[in-house]
Amino acid sequence: MAKGQSQKPRESRSPKVLEVLRKHRGTDVTIGQIMEETGFLRDQVHSSVHHLITRNNLPITTVVRGNVYRYEHSNAGEPMVAEPAQPEKRLFEELAVTKAGVIVAQDQDGKLYTVEEM
Repeated sequence: MAKGQSQKPRESRSPKVLEVLRKHRGTDVTIGQIMEETGFLRDQVHSSVHHLITRNNLPITTVVRGNVYRYEHSNAGEPMVAEPAQPEKRLFEELAVTKAGVIVAQDQDGKLYTVEEM
């Protein structure tokens, strides 16, 4: 150890970087934003993000290599905001009209339905 250096252990930067990514969860975050919010240098941010991805196996997506990242994991008890699922559309084929005027249709799975005007 060089003269004048303290023996204090080096503090990990990854928790601060992860805090910024969590704060902007689900959105693209530039390396400049992370640098600004943490006070770290570009190389320090790159190293921390790499560490979080490889060692901690966190769901961080590299949107633009070395410049833009996205964290898509939710905190415990904090659900991710997701797009509502769209209902599956079905096709129906008109098969017949009964003597009473009821339309009979069949879907793509072979199920039969009666059709009424609303």
